[in-house]
Amino acid sequence: MDSIPSFKDMLRQPSILWGAAYRKINGFVMFEDEILLHQQQDRWGNILVLDQQDHRVLSFDSIYEQSRMDLNRPSELVHQYTRAMLLGLAFGNPAHITLFGLGGGCLLRAAHQLNPSLHLQAVELRPAVVAVARDYFGLPESPHLSIEVADGRDYITRQPDACTDLIWADMYHALRADPFQMQKRFFRESQRTLTADGWLVINCHELPPAKGMFFHFLKEYFEEILICAVPGGNFVVYAGKSGKGKPKALVPLEVEVMELKTRTKLGFLLPHVQPLA
Repeated sequence: MDSIPSFKDMLRQPSILWGAAYRKINGFVMFEDEILLHQQQDRWGNILVLDQQDHRVLSFDSIYEQSRMDLNRPSELVHQYTRAMLLGLAFGNPAHITLFGLGGGCLLRAAHQLNPSLHLQAVELRPAVVAVARDYFGLPESPHLSIEVADGRDYITRQPDACTDLIWADMYHALRADPFQMQKRFFRESQRTLTADGWLVINCHELPPAKGMFFHFLKEYFEEILICAVPGGNFVVYAGKSGKGKPKALVPLEVEVMELKTRTKLGFLLPHVQPLA
């Protein structure tokens, strides 16, 4: 008996999708209304930039999206998990943010729009991704924004103690997260480099088991752990170094201010943020 094709197989073989309008370009499956703006390969794989009507997309395999930008409202976050990651700013009063995994730079752009005086440090493994983010996704030019091409493993161990207030971990390859952002060593180094009331924010495609090693080690280094079950997929984990940040009653007020400045709806996510059981 023939095996039933997986969803990924169906995307790579458009003939088995019922009535869908697909085409192949250079071996990649694309929707008929997509325009391929840029394609290249580096030692880690493919890099694609696509326009889909009013949106621009960065992808590493034509199936999963790394970044999506609204061309008419470039500072508004499109993916809901990026909105959940931005929400981490409301839990403290960060002056310096470190981002691991640049992608198209959507989080940097939103944070800069929110507060142009924020010091933003991005760390990206792939030089070509940095070039694409600048050329196709309009990264803001600011003396407060720096990008270093480096492996996150090496970068974080070189940083001094208490040098950043918020860490965003969004290190993804084409099909999965970089294992480093889920490991004890990363949690230990993040705790060391964060200031006293700092927060680590991790984007997880799937939620690790509550009794597994991920949360076991995270609790070893952080006093407070919150989880946002993002509507539509992904889980964002917030880990507070001290658990003594901004009073919880002030967080909704801070979110309202963030919504006004970024023109991005964020408040709907607050009911989905719950303590680790």
